[in-house]
Amino acid sequence: MLRGIMLSIVLTTAIGCMSAPPAPANWYVLSPPATPNYPHGNLNSNLSKWEKVRDFPNEDACLDQLRDIHNQLHRPVDCVASNDPRLAQR
Repeated sequence: MLRGIMLSIVLTTAIGCMSAPPAPANWYVLSPPATPNYPHGNLNSNLSKWEKVRDFPNEDACLDQLRDIHNQLHRPVDCVASNDPRLAQR
């Protein structure tokens, strides 16, 4: 009986310590901000300052449209996951 209680406590504690799986990421097409010195976008700017042009449900869909979006904007663009830590940096 005591063994069963201890096992129950250990399992409950172990399950409670497990972290939740990460949220699925959306993917963004981002373009660097234009500045007077870089009218087509400053590639050295912090990624969190890049303009969100469009979003996609997965990386493949983002990459599939990347060239077309680049050709429409005539500016550099890149696919970035919504959970990329560089987006939170300021």
